[in-house]
Amino acid sequence: MQTKKIVLLIVEGPSDESALGPILKKIISNKNVRFKVTETDITGDYSYITIENIEMHLAKHVRRFLASTFHVEDLLEIIHIVDTDGAFIDDSSIIQKSSGDIKYLENTIETRHKSKIERRNQLKSEVLKHLVSVDKLEIIKDAYVPYKIFFMSCNLDHLLHDIRNLPSNKKIEKANEFSDSFHDKEKDFIDFLLSSEINVKGNYEHSWQVIQNKNNSLARGSNFSLYLIKYKN
Repeated sequence: MQTKKIVLLIVEGPSDESALGPILKKIISNKNVRFKVTETDITGDYSYITIENIEMHLAKHVRRFLASTFHVEDLLEIIHIVDTDGAFIDDSSIIQKSSGDIKYLENTIETRHKSKIERRNQLKSEVLKHLVSVDKLEIIKDAYVPYKIFFMSCNLDHLLHDIRNLPSNKKIEKANEFSDSFHDKEKDFIDFLLSSEINVKGNYEHSWQVIQNKNNSLARGSNFSLYLIKYKN
């Protein structure tokens, strides 16, 4: 029988769950922490996402999580964790190159597909700004669940390991190493997020304003401490 209310975390990839799951389940031990992995960057996929439909698509992912096992009433809140991916940089900082994979650097993005990254950034920046203003999602008709979105650096590997361009075949290995490093000291993760090199200071709205300035969406930083700070003691 379901006794604890569910805190549902929406993340992009399985390495996000591997890195954060064991830690957050210990920190938020009085709740049932679950993950929904979207397997894609839902905030930046211009093939089907718009500002008008992003909430609907997020609700679909939540319903897939619920399936026939849970009910909307079982959800306490939805926490959405996203990479910033340099979404707010100027197009002039997106550099065309002739070969190789996309590369995120301190102040620029190098890519073979400049126009596609420009288009992605235009959509993603608009979608993120919209989602910051959303405080609840309608999962089924007239059934709403509290919602908040938090950013984890250019990407989660950048935040956790200070590596912006980690090869895909190393992501799970590094995620597990990070999670293991906090075994039996999970609340130290909150101090990690509060450290000067990670924590983006200010309240929720201000932290999102900071990340939109200049090339900050390529910088190492997160506002997730704003959510976890209540579990520090």
